[in-house]
Amino acid sequence: MTKFHCVIATPTEQLYAGDVSYVGVPGADGDFGVMAGHAGSVSLLGAGALTIRTDDGAANEMHYIVSGGIAEVIGTTLRVLPRYAVLREKVDKADAAQQLEQLRGQFQEMTSEYRTNNPIQVRALEEKIAWFEKQSA
Repeated sequence: MTKFHCVIATPTEQLYAGDVSYVGVPGADGDFGVMAGHAGSVSLLGAGALTIRTDDGAANEMHYIVSGGIAEVIGTTLRVLPRYAVLREKVDKADAAQQLEQLRGQFQEMTSEYRTNNPIQVRALEEKIAWFEKQSA
């Protein structure tokens, strides 16, 4: 199978760089797959599982939980630039559930006036809640 280059990097670290045969991406408007020869595109990321297949078959897969950011295909390279990302097997579900509970509490404490006057902060908190929901699932 033909391969293409894939890079996954958060604002603080590069998580992956290498040749792959397939990447399943959680888009903001639904999941989509990228294979060699994919048309150039830029898509918003949703919160969910990102699957990297380095060869044919599920035995050669890596799974990340990602949230926020963008995915772009330019030429023969896919760049996935999430705000948050973690390798699925490194997720601490108990910690994620605790973080989720705290964030939901913060969201509940926000007044409607605060939500109206601070849409960027509200959106950032909603994104973080979605991130921890995916980790604790």
